[in-house]
Amino acid sequence: VMVDSTERDDIPPFGHALDYMTFGGIYREVSLEVLPKSYIENVFVRTRNVLEPEKLVDMDVLLSSAEGCDGIRVVVEDAEENTVMEWNHTGELGEKVNLKHACEYVKLWDIGSPNLYQMKVFLLSQNEVVDEYRTRFGFREVQFTPKGFFLNGRKVKIRGLNRHQSYPY
Repeated sequence: VMVDSTERDDIPPFGHALDYMTFGGIYREVSLEVLPKSYIENVFVRTRNVLEPEKLVDMDVLLSSAEGCDGIRVVVEDAEENTVMEWNHTGELGEKVNLKHACEYVKLWDIGSPNLYQMKVFLLSQNEVVDEYRTRFGFREVQFTPKGFFLNGRKVKIRGLNRHQSYPY
């Protein structure tokens, strides 16, 4: 591995004075993945109609290639690893597959009860798992309006600060 930490005009912070340190090199965890030719690049989960009795999971599965693959299996588990949803998608696959699934008995993510679910997405070839991708998500509705920030239909006041990871004070 070779690292070049030379300051460049096209990469921030452009050599200006800063209130934090800029690092060079590798200073966080690094991993190497060995993947098959066809694998799941990413899964983007959106939750819809979360304030209605029947909620909807709307997701995009991005594939490196669909060559030799004929299905996708999705399993959603709650915090106790109980399966709350499960479905299969079979047929022709492209590099982007949009899947939707209705669900009723899920808990909303909220400040006082941050309920999260784990989604396991399996890429299949003749019912054999070629690749697996996991992501966590929650059912919540977020709205920024001129009247304020609303979480699940309830107005919430947000307070925050900016804290740099390398400056402990």
